Amino acid sequence: MDVIENVLLAVAVVALTTGAVTEFHSRIVCICDAALGENAYVIDANDDGVTIHTKNAAALNYAFAALVLSVEAGEEGLCVPDMHVEDAPDGTWRGL
Repeated sequence: MDVIENVLLAVAVVALTTGAVTEFHSRIVCICDAALGENAYVIDANDDGVTIHTKNAAALNYAFAALVLSVEAGEEGLCVPDMHVEDAPDGTWRGL
């Protein structure tokens, strides 16, 4: 999990240094879930924070990409809306 924590810290530092947010006080928990298919992920976001379930690093990458795309501008700065996302590739690989 050290790599994940470093990525999250890097995102927070970029957000803070660019002025996108003035403070970083969110909770993101990543859980390895062997029951998920290859490259599948589940994101649950609410007032308590964000929980991401993935089976592998590739799926975590896709989950973070989806999470970044969901960021909205709110009254108090950038935020992630309440959501539940389940995503998995239709075949053995992702793409068109």
